[in-house]
Amino acid sequence: MKNLEHSSIQKVADSRYLRYMKPIGVKPQCMGCHGPEENQSEAIRAALEKQYPADQATGYEPGDLRGAFSVIQDLDRPYEEP
Repeated sequence: MKNLEHSSIQKVADSRYLRYMKPIGVKPQCMGCHGPEENQSEAIRAALEKQYPADQATGYEPGDLRGAFSVIQDLDRPYEEP
């Protein structure tokens, strides 16, 4: 998953934006919940079915790409606290 981190400055209309993305990789400690369903304990499987009934985030192997963090920052407008 190396070399998948990316940043760029993009111009849209009259503003410049910093765009940063970093991959979320599956690590060995993720396998209890996100690995193959047949390897999940009964307790984990029951909790996942109860809390995430439509979840499809299983079947991964260590090193797989799970998603990405993405940040977009307007470089031309000051940050304001919400």
